Amino acid sequence: MKHGSEDLDFGTDGVLYVAEAGVGGSGPCQTGPEGEACFGLTGGVSSVIQGAVTRVVTGLPSYAPADGTGATGPHDVAEAARQFLVTIGLRGDPEFRAGFGADAAWFGQLIRAKGTTVQSIVDLAAFEAANNPDKGEVDSNPYGLVVSGSRPLVTDAGGNDLLSVSNAGNVGVVAVFPAARSTSRSRVSRCRRCRQRSRLGPTVRRMSAS
Repeated sequence: MKHGSEDLDFGTDGVLYVAEAGVGGSGPCQTGPEGEACFGLTGGVSSVIQGAVTRVVTGLPSYAPADGTGATGPHDVAEAARQFLVTIGLRGDPEFRAGFGADAAWFGQLIRAKGTTVQSIVDLAAFEAANNPDKGEVDSNPYGLVVSGSRPLVTDAGGNDLLSVSNAGNVGVVAVFPAARSTSRSRVSRCRRCRQRSRLGPTVRRMSAS
């Protein structure tokens, strides 16, 4: 895959779905956690059926360095009835996304997507800014996602917490985790798979719906 593959989910239809963080784009650009990064609508979700990869959700936000590696965008996906719950990363406070323009408003959110249609379920970055459960710096990066029953559970790798989201979009704090020791934000791992672990020790593992 050429679109920054992240986490995956087997849907209710038995198909494998992959969240793709994208490769950023032509801009706007601004200085991010690891240097200059540029915005584009290159994130999405793909299905994998017998080795054939098909984009089923397109046009989701992404930012990345000029070479397109290490993108921040869609990080995890859960499918139900051909609609997709998707966590969109941020790696900063809510004000950071404003520097990328109006199309970047989905960063830091849990969304529902189908094709090119996107609906906000809850703005988790705004929740972090208003509540800051770990009492550290305001930093949101929604990452891992699993649906338990009908309730999404999301790890915020920036906020160092596990959050539950009700059908009405209300957010509850399930757990707060100690931040990993770090001397500088610039030393956050450049490995996509390591980013959620660099500040958040435990991560949500997939579980069958209860």
